[in-house]
Amino acid sequence: GAHTMTHPHLLTLSDEEARLEIVNSKLLLESIIGAPVTSFAYPFGESSPAIQSFVAYGGFNVAVDADSRYGNNYRNIFQIPRTGISEKTSLSSFIRAVHGW
Repeated sequence: GAHTMTHPHLLTLSDEEARLEIVNSKLLLESIIGAPVTSFAYPFGESSPAIQSFVAYGGFNVAVDADSRYGNNYRNIFQIPRTGISEKTSLSSFIRAVHGW
């Protein structure tokens, strides 16, 4: 998925700057990989109704934030919660995250 052009705090940008960061990241990735890019991840997990509307306008199907809530009853496809997993995540932490413990 796309993640903006320069990883800014989107809430600090003007509407036009935020829209360009979002839409241009999709266009650039698609030109590089030659395939549709349909998901978006908000830098720093920050979004708002306006930012989410730019993501929808840009042609994305879904977007994820950095909220660590668990479950699968997502009411807003442009604000799906996710749990971060990195190289520092232990196996037991990963298992807890997968199962929502």
